[in-house]
Amino acid sequence: MAEPLFYVDLSEDARDYRHTALEPGLPLLDRQGMNFAILRRWLGDYIAEPEWRNENVVGFYMTDEERGRLEDVDCQPATRGELQKQFAADLDTLRAKLKKIRPESSTEEMVLRIVRKHLAEQTNDLEKSDSDSYFFKCRAGKEDWRLLWCVGYQRADLEPLRARLWRTPDGDFLGVRPPQGGKARKRKRTGLTDVLTSPWLAIALMLLIAAFLYFTWPKLTVTPAQWSGPLGSRIEYKVKDHRWFFFHKDVTPLTLARSNDPQVLELGRGSVALAKNEGETAVTFLLGDRVVYATVRVGPPEPPDLLTIEPADQIKVAIGSTLKLKAIGHYEGDKTVDLTNVVSWAESSETRRLLLKQEEKGLIQGDTAGTTKVVASFPPLDGAGDKLPEATVDVNVVQADFKSLVVSLEPPAFAVGQSSRVNVRGIDASGQEHSLVGSSLLKLKVDPTAAASVDGEYLTGRAEGAGEVQVSYADLQKASAFTVAGNALSEDVFIVKPSEITNSVVYELIPLNVTSGSSAPIQAVSADESVVEVFSTEGENAGYEVWLAARKTGQTAVTVSQDTAKGPKSQVVKVTVTDGRIDLLSFTPPIYTMRVGQPETANLVGTTQNGRMIKVVPDALAWEKQPRVENVDLDKRTLRMRPLEATEIPQDLQVRLAQTGLVANATVEVRGGTLPMSVADIDIWGVHPPVPTRGKYINAGGYLGDSALLYDNDRGGLIVGNINDPFAPLAAYQGSLLTEVNGVSLVGMSPDELAAYFREHPVVPGDVIRYQGGDGIAGATLLGVDVGAVPDFKQIDVEAKNISAERFDAELRLYLRQPGDYRLVDAAGTVLCDWASFPADATPLMATTGIPRTAEDEYDLYVERRLDDKIRKFQVQFSLASAARRAVAEPVNVAPAVTVPDGPQVRERVRIRIPAGADPAEVQRALEKAGMGSGTKAPGGGPGSPAPGAPAPGGPAPGSPAPAPGAPAPGSPAPAPGKPAPGSPAPASPMPSGSDTRAPSAVPASPVGSDTRGPVLGSATRVGGVGMPAGSATRVTTGTGSTGKTPPKRAASGDGDEKRSKFLDALKDYNKRRDD
Repeated sequence: MAEPLFYVDLSEDARDYRHTALEPGLPLLDRQGMNFAILRRWLGDYIAEPEWRNENVVGFYMTDEERGRLEDVDCQPATRGELQKQFAADLDTLRAKLKKIRPESSTEEMVLRIVRKHLAEQTNDLEKSDSDSYFFKCRAGKEDWRLLWCVGYQRADLEPLRARLWRTPDGDFLGVRPPQGGKARKRKRTGLTDVLTSPWLAIALMLLIAAFLYFTWPKLTVTPAQWSGPLGSRIEYKVKDHRWFFFHKDVTPLTLARSNDPQVLELGRGSVALAKNEGETAVTFLLGDRVVYATVRVGPPEPPDLLTIEPADQIKVAIGSTLKLKAIGHYEGDKTVDLTNVVSWAESSETRRLLLKQEEKGLIQGDTAGTTKVVASFPPLDGAGDKLPEATVDVNVVQADFKSLVVSLEPPAFAVGQSSRVNVRGIDASGQEHSLVGSSLLKLKVDPTAAASVDGEYLTGRAEGAGEVQVSYADLQKASAFTVAGNALSEDVFIVKPSEITNSVVYELIPLNVTSGSSAPIQAVSADESVVEVFSTEGENAGYEVWLAARKTGQTAVTVSQDTAKGPKSQVVKVTVTDGRIDLLSFTPPIYTMRVGQPETANLVGTTQNGRMIKVVPDALAWEKQPRVENVDLDKRTLRMRPLEATEIPQDLQVRLAQTGLVANATVEVRGGTLPMSVADIDIWGVHPPVPTRGKYINAGGYLGDSALLYDNDRGGLIVGNINDPFAPLAAYQGSLLTEVNGVSLVGMSPDELAAYFREHPVVPGDVIRYQGGDGIAGATLLGVDVGAVPDFKQIDVEAKNISAERFDAELRLYLRQPGDYRLVDAAGTVLCDWASFPADATPLMATTGIPRTAEDEYDLYVERRLDDKIRKFQVQFSLASAARRAVAEPVNVAPAVTVPDGPQVRERVRIRIPAGADPAEVQRALEKAGMGSGTKAPGGGPGSPAPGAPAPGGPAPGSPAPAPGAPAPGSPAPAPGKPAPGSPAPASPMPSGSDTRAPSAVPASPVGSDTRGPVLGSATRVGGVGMPAGSATRVTTGTGSTGKTPPKRAASGDGDEKRSKFLDALKDYNKRRDD
């Protein structure tokens, strides 16, 4: 006997369903079944047959026109997906059938209107309809599934609940809520198909797949995931991308690493971290939308039980190649820690055979062939009495003639913000590879520069596109292509770390790391700038670094925000400034050796009372001493030092922290500009021997040595070789191009011709050498006489007058080597003396009045020289106490001196500004055009010029009466205005030029005296070499002459003596008379 599919409760108090009425009081489900007969005639087997069980409950059957009511029927509500796919054609059939019906009575019209309306409501928008209450998938036995439509009722409420079949003692009921004592009915399962489609089997399979994916799903792993060690340790992280069971890839260069607390752990390139302060933090590694974390705990500094060096044996490094050593500390419990950055590295050998780079500890470079030892020693700790461990390793430095380069990028394709390591190896004649990464001779350049930037041994993507990295090592070159595609992070990423700062102190510079996938600017705002101020925001790789300045104790919040393409993003960082203090101030390192054109930032470190190392707010510093402005352009806000000109001697850098007695000292030295064609750069590595294949050493005699001169194939001339001392006999830096010896031009000579010439005419004391430096400065050296660089400016003396509690007047006597327009300004740029023109080697008096006094009574004034549209500054430093005790010196014969050990006699060297790399012939033409070439008369060379030892022009003869007040100095070319007498009106001054700012009392500088250069006999002529400027030729000071002078050499070209330089003859004549 057939059973109903389910029952529907249509009583007045039913919760889920109610009758569908044709009109009020006339239900669609009539008890006589007349309306069902109409629907069955129209729609056939699609309509379920209703049968009233009692007055309020109706049951539905699945029927067949031939078989009647069917038995053993499996029925369940049809889902939206099944209606959209499996039964979509049946729904279309229903719509088509209803559309074709032509009602024959008013009852049929009402039935058709209602069913059309309900079909449309239930199928037009399946997402919003209650189709599961009316449409069912049913089948008898193992027959195919059929769609069955039940009509005559509708939902009693609008709650979005799913209809289900509920099993009760009275039968199965349809409803959206379980009836009293009802349980959800399970489907009948018959046959293999039903078993395979069972939800439990699906659940089991899903669990199995989930377990498989859990253990094999691509994921990032980091090593070490947990780390603990002493302060100063080095952590080298490795990030791998694991895929399935067998595949994994090192993606360390591609990940973006961020320290959650940069004060505890500082991250560098290549995911190498340095433990800076004690504490705990975490490191976040991001690769696209994936992330992995590592935890860090930094403890106090602790010496290891044992110290070893890796690699430990069979260390071999070729000259010019590099090797990375690690110092490993062994602690109790078989724990090892990388102490490479903690230990001190040194070479233990009588002869230096290695170059040790202090900025990258553990990196060694071969320098001279032979065996040596490298020593790593743990630094002493406060209160430590026992000897601390050290380790040694033997290193064999060998010769290697590199024939080619191998360059690989790891990886060759990377995104904007990601990095790629440039691995460079040199192949020697035997086919062996040697690492050149970090070598002093290795140069990296990117083309185009917009695609990527070079940061040490890494490239960082800057803009999408293709490019190549060009690698040069000595005279070897190689290029490797790369591709920058996509962005490292999605624009949804916005992370600010740390999220809270609780231990900062006043004057601390606090870093916030902002990781962002957007390039939009970052805004940072402090709620209370009197406690914490936003100091600066710097762009970083795939993000930014926000620096906060702690101003006073207290608490506040800093909001960091960014307006991205996907909407604004922000994060609040809580900051607490404690009452702790800074106990120590220092520069690390304390010595800065820079090259012209290569800026560097001074690292000022403060140590708090609890031993924490911090950065100090630069604007809280008082500058006690600083490099001269003509040598170094110092940005006091960022501590960025930009080298402008080589220093004669190292200069002091000293700062004092405001309202404390803490002082930090450093030494700054600037070496010459970049020598683009030199054998090797002179940098922190020191001097590296030229690569043998670069050129050929030329022995010019025992006086200079066999490695002083080298023929450079690229430059086609003789250059200074293994010399880097401005007070060596040549007085020229490594890489300078020699152009002339005793008037004989060396330009165009081959190596064989040079060797033949110097065999016949070796260089000896008394010879005159002319050369051109890599920075474009032409120079001349008289061998046997100590030499040094001539300064363009010299502060002779300062006198303070009319000193009051608020102001004072000052008179400055200066030496100006070059002719031009000069003026005097203060540190704020206020004009103190207007522009005035001075000749070469002038010693003018600049007077200014009304200088406001400062609390320290220390002052910085600046002399500006105008050349075309450019301004060059020279610094004048003095204190009021010392200036008040002196009187300004009268015009003197200035002999610029350089302080060197043992105080040698110093002579001046001619310096001519010429663009770097200029051809000597072009230099000569430029000098002649400027009136400085051959045939130009040197001042003092004409009749009536004073002889050597005579009083300088502008100065009275010994014993002669002093000139009358206001009268010009004897011998002056023109009367020079003297200093006005007290109470006299200020002399008329020209209108200021080039500045709108000037002191009300500014007066023009007064050129006092005449040209004070020492006399030079003869004219500044040359033969085939670089000419000398008039009035600036090589000059001679008193000194011990050299003995054993050789007779003058004849020109190698066969030219007669009449073509020899009169200037050279004058120098030799002067030397001879000096010796006599």
